[in-house]
Amino acid sequence: MENFEFYSLIIAGAALSVGFGAVIFTGLQFKRSADIHNSNLLWSKRLETRKKLDNGNKEATIILNEKFEFLMRKQPIPIEEILKAIKADHTMLIHINSLLNLYEGLAGGIKAQIYDEGVVKLARRGAMIRNYYAFMNYIEHQRREGRPKAYVEYKNLVKKWLSEDESTESFRSPDIV
Repeated sequence: MENFEFYSLIIAGAALSVGFGAVIFTGLQFKRSADIHNSNLLWSKRLETRKKLDNGNKEATIILNEKFEFLMRKQPIPIEEILKAIKADHTMLIHINSLLNLYEGLAGGIKAQIYDEGVVKLARRGAMIRNYYAFMNYIEHQRREGRPKAYVEYKNLVKKWLSEDESTESFRSPDIV
């Protein structure tokens, strides 16, 4: 083997090593970039979740609690009482649907991975369970009256949270679980 061939092999080997190094380096950069992207995505989800929670319908909760005093009830609000209130003041229907739609939207957003479940759970878990329980007769009424999928994601999220934490036993109901 001549010197030229020997040096050519050394140079080819070095070029091959540099090429493999570049491929490995590029792969690591792609992984780092993906990690940064995932971190930014998680942060964005948390920000959007917080915005949705901050824009929640506090007015509806106040008005509904003044009417039904559901925050202190141990039993769901009877459907007759809800329908009577709606008949007397149609805005009650708007407030009930507004509150339940907010929670359905949050639950659907969690399922679609648009909203961060941890943020929602930390901020609204108790309220969402309590409100579902209070208005479960109305929800079932909506399902019987032509909206069979009304508030399904909300119900599923409440069931999930109740099954995760047995300390919420006081909120359990045969209709929820």
